[in-house]
Amino acid sequence: MRVKTYLRKGAGNKKFVTIVKTITDALGNIDGSTRIKEALLEELTKNRSNLGAAWQDGDQLLNILGKNSDHRFDIYNWETKTAIEVEESEVKYVCKDFVKLAIGARRGRVANAMLVCPIAYGGKTLKRPVAIYTNAVSISHFMSDFLWMKNLAIIGYEK
Repeated sequence: MRVKTYLRKGAGNKKFVTIVKTITDALGNIDGSTRIKEALLEELTKNRSNLGAAWQDGDQLLNILGKNSDHRFDIYNWETKTAIEVEESEVKYVCKDFVKLAIGARRGRVANAMLVCPIAYGGKTLKRPVAIYTNAVSISHFMSDFLWMKNLAIIGYEK
């Protein structure tokens, strides 16, 4: 699998860069049929001595963004306040992921954020693929005043 990485913030944070490298290496080893979220969670948990011990599947975390919210991060680490959103399809979901990460940062739940998305998505109804990774990088520039987290990485993959 081909992988591209863009560090919007956080190039000087060694632990964050180590987490990003672990994810990009894991993505490089995933075959096309493997569920990405599960594979990343497994890899992060396997390397927890270097990356923090408390990696959790976001489905197990209720109301992380507040008592009236049912939004969850795909993968989260309480120790490092790292949230990872894994997107597998459309650009509109990337926008929602950025908003969710920004709210988490504003509420003090997210210091480090990662968005993992396809480089391009060619859904069944599209005539040509949409460049999701490139759009995510553009959106991060557009939303930069609202992305309050200390570190942000966008990682694109191509199956």
